Amino acid sequence: MSLPDLRVRAAAVEDITAVLALERGIAEAPHWPASDYAAILSGEGVRRCLLLAETGDELAGFAVG
Repeated sequence: MSLPDLRVRAAAVEDITAVLALERGIAEAPHWPASDYAAILSGEGVRRCLLLAETGDELAGFAVG
């Protein structure tokens, strides 16, 4: 994979299922419930953002900041 193939964008509610699937496959990930990711996207609680990294139509990674 080269960098031009990688796209970073803000997540949407529709992305939560894919984020959970990726996160559950990574032992070191925090394993938050779907409701925590939904709260991030709705702006509830502590202000955070959820960013996705994609290659084509595939989720390659995500970051919460």
